[in-house]
Amino acid sequence: MTTQAFTNHCYVVQQQDAHWAFLTCRETLMFAAELYLGKPAAEVAGQVDALIGTMGLDSCKNTRCGNQFMQGLSGGQKRRLSIAIALIKQPKLIFLDEPTSGLDAAAAANIMVAIKDLAASSNLIIVATIHQPSSKVYKNFDQVMLLSGGREAYCGTAIDAADYFSSLGWPMNENTNPAEFFLDLVNADFIPQSEVNKILIAWSVKRDLVNKHFEIIEPESTFIGDGTGINRSMCHESFVMFYRHALLSARDPVFYIGRAMIFLVANVYFALVYWEARQLEQDQVFNRMYLCIWYIGVAANMGVVAVFALNAEYKSVHKEIKNGMVKPESYLFAKSLLEIPVMFIFAIFALTIPAYAISDFYLPHYFSNVFVWAVSIYAWESLAQALSVAFENPLLGMMQFMGCWFSGFLFCGVFIPRDDIHWPFKLFYYTFPLKNALRSMVYVEFIDNTFPECTTSDVLCFGADGKTILDSVGNIYELFSSKDTYGEDIACLLAIAFVCKAVYFAILIKKSRSTSRFDGPLDPASIS
Repeated sequence: MTTQAFTNHCYVVQQQDAHWAFLTCRETLMFAAELYLGKPAAEVAGQVDALIGTMGLDSCKNTRCGNQFMQGLSGGQKRRLSIAIALIKQPKLIFLDEPTSGLDAAAAANIMVAIKDLAASSNLIIVATIHQPSSKVYKNFDQVMLLSGGREAYCGTAIDAADYFSSLGWPMNENTNPAEFFLDLVNADFIPQSEVNKILIAWSVKRDLVNKHFEIIEPESTFIGDGTGINRSMCHESFVMFYRHALLSARDPVFYIGRAMIFLVANVYFALVYWEARQLEQDQVFNRMYLCIWYIGVAANMGVVAVFALNAEYKSVHKEIKNGMVKPESYLFAKSLLEIPVMFIFAIFALTIPAYAISDFYLPHYFSNVFVWAVSIYAWESLAQALSVAFENPLLGMMQFMGCWFSGFLFCGVFIPRDDIHWPFKLFYYTFPLKNALRSMVYVEFIDNTFPECTTSDVLCFGADGKTILDSVGNIYELFSSKDTYGEDIACLLAIAFVCKAVYFAILIKKSRSTSRFDGPLDPASIS
């Protein structure tokens, strides 16, 4: 078994049925068919509909899969959908991890009958792990392997297992569930380990005797099957993935739409708190500057939500990559392409009403402000992506993101001057995006704006034109000046985003290509 052989000819149906919650049963199968078969939707629709009928999913084909927050498919329907996705691939070997987990007795029995029928009709090898199967489920197995502590206690035909254990002195009573009886015999938590070891040693001896009658033939190749694999263009994969995740983004009320609304509401709140800043007065210069800090700083903090959501998305996509549904490069390209317009939508929600309708920011520079805000959030989003795949537990990634955001906020050049920051803390000033975004947002707001001339009644006087105001503010906060650093700041923000995105790509591809290693069978002599 090689990674290529597994990707081309095998499929794993995991214990937990993690489907895309906002896609219907039929949509889930359609996307899987387009990706596995490499054909447009119109060409695979017939195959999908036929498979839906075969798996008994007609009644729920237009029902969304659902999750813990939204009602959708039942447990049995999700399990049949998982198996249907596997069948679309047309593999030679399917692994089922706990196929009856969470199902009632009737549903479990029906699932196993359907699985056995599929194995026969489609000429499939199906390997399943299962705990405490009912008698009806057990009778559907052709062969069984009984394990205890990772060691074989029996491996052979299901119907011969009872006679084998009877020959060892453990006869099975009538009307007893065979699976429960066998598992009880090798469960060291409830019977002495010495008794379990007797069974393990007995099978080890019997297996060695049987193996002596067979000639071990080395395979000519480590690659199973006919050598043909899944052959799809990256363009096709990327298009399907882009369409699927655009559809999910439009339907999911939390990840994108929810954050856009939070940006709007939070910044409206700041605009109302700083209501007087809408007046172009000398004593409101600092307040307009502080508004820029709140407009971008708090929004950047919301990237912690992206860490959690992207971690869950990564786990689902990782399963698809492992099963050969999609290449990691196709997903990464489609996802990156989808994010670009979303960042600008975020910026429009965050600035249009709060900054320009309420706070009366300088309207001719609207697009310049939106652009720098969007690029800044893209940099934070890229950091969130890297942290979402760096840790299996999303809470660790979220805590790391909060630490990065706090450092970026503290060392943005406003609360402590750059020259007063000591190494290694000065590194935060250069590596986090808040400083560049804030400098350019303040610049585009003030540079062409005009304020009334100072009067004797003004306690503070910064000047009447934007250039003078920026230089005056720069005497207090050295981050700001009349020097045009807009292009430099955009370049720095894009560079930060690129580095974070590269880290994200590298970690995802590395994890998608990682495999478990088997060091060989256990030494029978270790059983004593």
